Amino acid sequence: MKTNPSKSEIVVLTLSEILGLIKEEVKATVSKILKDPENFIQPEEEQLLDINQVAELLKTTPQNIHAKKAKGQIPFVRFGGRVLFKRSEVIASLKSIRAHRKSKSRL
Repeated sequence: MKTNPSKSEIVVLTLSEILGLIKEEVKATVSKILKDPENFIQPEEEQLLDINQVAELLKTTPQNIHAKKAKGQIPFVRFGGRVLFKRSEVIASLKSIRAHRKSKSRL
């Protein structure tokens, strides 16, 4: 590692030095996760759910979730060939659907 002293220090790293630093950081992070996995669990509202988990959350069937997804009522993402749903977006969609139904019933 070469440095040039001045008021602001400029550090010059080679590619192998950068890769070494990244490798060390990844190892340290993985080690922390393995020691205490509870601290690294995503907040509940940020969890990604599959179609069966969404159906269970909403107390309905996977077929009903597929239909709501097809109608654009529940946002989803495709990731590695899988269809996943962000928990917070599913709940927000459910609230929106319920609010829409209430407003229609008042007419």
